[in-house]
Amino acid sequence: MSLAIILADLILIFHFIIVIFNISGLLAIWTGYFFKWKWIRNPFFRYIHLVMIGFVTLNAALGKYCPLTSWEVQLRKAGGQEAHGQSFIQYWVGRLLYVDVNLDTLSLIYFIFLIVVIVTFFVIKPEKIKTLEKIK
Repeated sequence: MSLAIILADLILIFHFIIVIFNISGLLAIWTGYFFKWKWIRNPFFRYIHLVMIGFVTLNAALGKYCPLTSWEVQLRKAGGQEAHGQSFIQYWVGRLLYVDVNLDTLSLIYFIFLIVVIVTFFVIKPEKIKTLEKIK
């Protein structure tokens, strides 16, 4: 297996982890709200979550696929594999990650998810970021 294919598989795994983070992050925030988990109000976690889903939504709204998808495809082609060939990792993770819908439908799904994340941001407010003065 070529280095390009290995890198493509690593990008695919990383991409999958980001998707899991975005989905499970929202579920964890709401679950944590009801179970009084303090960490769900961590501002770094919350802002990273918001920025990540915002980035995905913006790309889709601009008619672009995620850069990770593009890099994966380019590496697979460079490694002599079809864009959606059959490496073990690509087969299993790809089946979970890639859905067979057009970009407009994905954009709508991402937009709705982003709205839910934004509403959650106001309903379950993150803690304020502590400044260095407040920490001393």
